[in-house]
Amino acid sequence: MHHSNFKQHPWKRALRTHISTMRFVYGMQGGPHAEGARLREVHRSIKGVDGAGRRYHALHPDAYAWVHLTLAQYVADTARWFYRPLSEAEAEQMWQEFREIGKALRLKDHQMPATWSDAQRWFWEVVERELEANQSTADVLESLSRPPKPARWIPSPLWQLLMRPLARLVLMTTAATLPAPLRERLGLRWSSTDQRRFERFAALVRAAMRVLPEPLRYAPLAYVAMLRDRRSKAPRTPSSVAQNSWKRYRTPGRSRSWRVR
Repeated sequence: MHHSNFKQHPWKRALRTHISTMRFVYGMQGGPHAEGARLREVHRSIKGVDGAGRRYHALHPDAYAWVHLTLAQYVADTARWFYRPLSEAEAEQMWQEFREIGKALRLKDHQMPATWSDAQRWFWEVVERELEANQSTADVLESLSRPPKPARWIPSPLWQLLMRPLARLVLMTTAATLPAPLRERLGLRWSSTDQRRFERFAALVRAAMRVLPEPLRYAPLAYVAMLRDRRSKAPRTPSSVAQNSWKRYRTPGRSRSWRVR
């Protein structure tokens, strides 16, 4: 957390991460290659020595590839709990698309698992053998339990009232979706009652996802990008061709022109 402002501004950090993801997935604001270059520049100075005397650098290929894999794992886990599990074919397609995003981050082919099955093996090897509890993980959990106001204009008494159920929900979903070995390593207590409570919540979300209209099932930026992509792929009818031609060749200064070319 030494190189991050997550503790002070978790909401801003979450928004920046969301926008960065939109650029990679939907090609916003220069697309994945521009965003990949920006992220590498941002992380170039993140290096040092940890509390155990080990040197680290954010752009080390293994660390960079690991973070990239965790984003794909997040997609798969979110679908499994809150929508429906990805099929083997869907998971493989997703991972191959993530590999393309990885190339925009300037990761090499050999630095990323070739298949989703390989990615899963690597994920669990790191979870079971390498991930550890440290001050950074403690700081993140502390921030989740007492999140600051997302905006100054929210009255403090109102935020205190809203924060408690919000923090409980965030901590519950965080603990529930972590791999069990990591949850235990971080000292997060988890009982069968907690598991049943989470499963009821997840079932409620899945039911809501089945009946919500499409615009409400996606983040606003994602839905706008999807609509734009659909329009670009839609077959052009004679009327749309005529309308576009009329707009292109309309005589300046006149109310209309019927010169369609």
